[in-house]
Amino acid sequence: MISHERWSCRWWSWNGAVGAGARTGAVCGGARTRAVGGGDRTGAVEEHEWEIMTDVIMEDDHFFDFDDWRNFLVYWKGDFQYKETIKSFLSNSQWKKLRENIFGNFFRLQSVKFSGKLMHCVLLSKIVSNEPDSMTFKVFDRDIKFTRDAFHIITGLKSYSSLDMKGLNEKENRLLRVYFPGKDKIELADLYSFISSRPHGTTSSFAGSDDDALKLATLYFVESVLMGKRKNRNVSEQIMKIVDDDALCASFNWGSLAYETLLKSLKSCLKSNENDVKKEKEKEKDIDSYTLVGFPFAFCVWIMEVLPIFQEKQFVNFKEVGYPRMLCYSEMKSPQFDALCRKYFHNKKVFKLIEVSPFIPVEEEDTQPLCVEEPVSQDQGSRSSSTQFDEGVLKEIVRVCVSAFE
Repeated sequence: MISHERWSCRWWSWNGAVGAGARTGAVCGGARTRAVGGGDRTGAVEEHEWEIMTDVIMEDDHFFDFDDWRNFLVYWKGDFQYKETIKSFLSNSQWKKLRENIFGNFFRLQSVKFSGKLMHCVLLSKIVSNEPDSMTFKVFDRDIKFTRDAFHIITGLKSYSSLDMKGLNEKENRLLRVYFPGKDKIELADLYSFISSRPHGTTSSFAGSDDDALKLATLYFVESVLMGKRKNRNVSEQIMKIVDDDALCASFNWGSLAYETLLKSLKSCLKSNENDVKKEKEKEKDIDSYTLVGFPFAFCVWIMEVLPIFQEKQFVNFKEVGYPRMLCYSEMKSPQFDALCRKYFHNKKVFKLIEVSPFIPVEEEDTQPLCVEEPVSQDQGSRSSSTQFDEGVLKEIVRVCVSAFE
């Protein structure tokens, strides 16, 4: 339980005192205190009252009441065009190898564009929880939890409970030494410039080995997509060393690294630090945006998996292709914040009508993508049972919404 005191305070002062001094007094929480200076009390009495009040926040309570919800802009500074950036750098055979490695599924995605307003509504639905390795939200009066296992099911990246990077400091950073000589570190912008300025099939094509081309492409993908870094951020020396070691790269706990980076960002994005507060006070306006790092597309997919009503065509193009679940989603739309609040998140009349699907762990033998010659559209009723949304329920929701808005 997290508890905060609720108290009020009233104070008054007498102005125009004769002699040296004036009297002041205060009543706090029912107890009166008074400080008296020298001289007699004369003149006008001024009474001031204020109330300092914070709610007692219990575990499972919302952090934000509906009345406190505000519209924010949600940014991600990763590379939405990472496939085009990398594909132009590689030969056809290198591109094929990249699509067959541990990150191959990310190069089968049509897009990593996500619905920022939908994510923001769910983040505003966060409830108090003492679990450091997950986030819990109360949506439509039901609890849903974003976990490490869910991230694994969505992305296909193995995600163990611990992340071990010991021993990397002793390794040589060969990629840095060979391709960025004279530098002790590089920014992501340096790596982007290196890759984008060496398109394959031109006179300026990359002159290194096929293996190094794939390693540099993989490094760019990890930093710009999985980590979601801005171009002015440093490239991790540890990740450079991991990518340069084929065996270590293949066995490394990429899922935990990506999940923990995203989770930390999701947990902190609505908290303004002291510097933010100071800057905003100087600007005399409220903070109206935040930037996520990590891979937020996975979080948006999770929302649509556990709340299947958001799989409908006005939100996303959904086609059932099996595992990993992110491959089922493309062309995510950008619904308006006010409409999401009015029609769904603040509309208690439809809470019980909206299905919330449990996120079922996937067995190891079932973790290969489903091969289909033709993607089956959602209009053909092809969704798995875990995400099926009954047509009758949809009609009832529409009817209730229409009558409410009329």
